[in-house]
Amino acid sequence: MKKRSSYFIIAAAILLVAAISSSIAYFVKEFVSDQNIATAATFDVDVVNKDGTTIGNAEFDLNQDLYPGLEEKEVYQFHIKKNNTTLPLAYSVNLHASGDLFPKDGDTPIVLKLERKLDGKWTEVDYTETFTPENDIESYRILLSWPHGENDIDYQGKDGHLKLEVIATQVDGSNPDIAKEMYQEAKAALEGLDKVHNDSGINRGNFSKAQSDAVQELIDELLNYVNGLANGKEKSELLAKAETLQAKLNAKVESRYVYYDVSDETSFTTLVRKYISGSNN
Repeated sequence: MKKRSSYFIIAAAILLVAAISSSIAYFVKEFVSDQNIATAATFDVDVVNKDGTTIGNAEFDLNQDLYPGLEEKEVYQFHIKKNNTTLPLAYSVNLHASGDLFPKDGDTPIVLKLERKLDGKWTEVDYTETFTPENDIESYRILLSWPHGENDIDYQGKDGHLKLEVIATQVDGSNPDIAKEMYQEAKAALEGLDKVHNDSGINRGNFSKAQSDAVQELIDELLNYVNGLANGKEKSELLAKAETLQAKLNAKVESRYVYYDVSDETSFTTLVRKYISGSNN
């Protein structure tokens, strides 16, 4: 009887160990956030004519209006509107001419010009390049002229077609607003060099190489970032400002190295006295 009881105890112990080993529990917490909303950015660029209507085919007709000696005149005007678009953009405006009046070899008496309004003035632009929008509405116009030539008679009665293609593209890389912030940061750091040891003593403006190197790093980052902007007036202005900062930093660094004619009779006290006297003038 004792032997059977021993077997039962051993069996019960094995079952208990098995139960414990297969039911180990850990603390667990679960958090769920559902019904979250993801919305794509709005890309709401539109190209409209002078009447505010989205452009389409046959926007203008120059039938019988072209002749040798025709002075330059505006034949079409259009506007690119960003509307609610906040993404970085670049515009590409292409003008394709075809037909007998515009042979593929480019030997045509017709002169086409594309202009963009910048600061209230019409400025000729290269319509093979991309443009960075500087305003919510960008205005463009097409000009046409027919200067007198030797072979004008060869083009009488010939037809041609003009295709206007406007492409608005989301672009990666630099943002003008961020570039402006980087410029202000670099400008403040440059001006801060003049405030090092800001007193009337000999150490006034006596910045270290590490401090000027830190400013140089900010200017380098600014230049690299601005170069990533699409071509346009804003990029040109920011580049000019960054280059001005670089020139000012170069001048400050060069002025840190002052050379004196020192003779055997010159003492350090004399140099200090001359420096302070010169600084007060």
